[in-house]
Amino acid sequence: MKLYTFEVSTAVGRFRRIGAGLGEKIVDLNLACTAYLAATGEPDPYIYASFLIPTDMVTYFERGDRSRKAADQALLFVRDRLKATGTVEGPDKERIIYEPGSVRLLAPVSQAQRAARLHGIPGAREGHVRERSRGLFQVPVLSHTKRRHSGRTARSDIHAPVHTKA
Repeated sequence: MKLYTFEVSTAVGRFRRIGAGLGEKIVDLNLACTAYLAATGEPDPYIYASFLIPTDMVTYFERGDRSRKAADQALLFVRDRLKATGTVEGPDKERIIYEPGSVRLLAPVSQAQRAARLHGIPGAREGHVRERSRGLFQVPVLSHTKRRHSGRTARSDIHAPVHTKA
């Protein structure tokens, strides 16, 4: 399955989606899954499809086998519907299939998503962040020790910072 990240323009703005190739066309995987779930009687197809096939590639891959199987099932549903009726739409008549020239193709993983994964922004894989940041954030801890003053001022004790081991 050839995967795409693309952006569609709508009356209310642009939306980033993930899709799969179907011949020379691109199928919006989230909406295809929504259509499949609605056809099988799922009471909340939009919510369930958004969990199974999110609209960003990183989360899609993090969801693993469950998302891949849902995408395969959604594509099979779209193929079958196209053979049977010649058209396929979402539950609220949304467009599911796009010509490559009618969408803006994007990098599979955006720079913002890559930066989030590398710098520990919420949602990043914890082990990867821990591994990447090891040794980067070691700041010396300061404590105070008493040092006798030479007597030039009225104060007898001056506290000076000293590095300690954490």
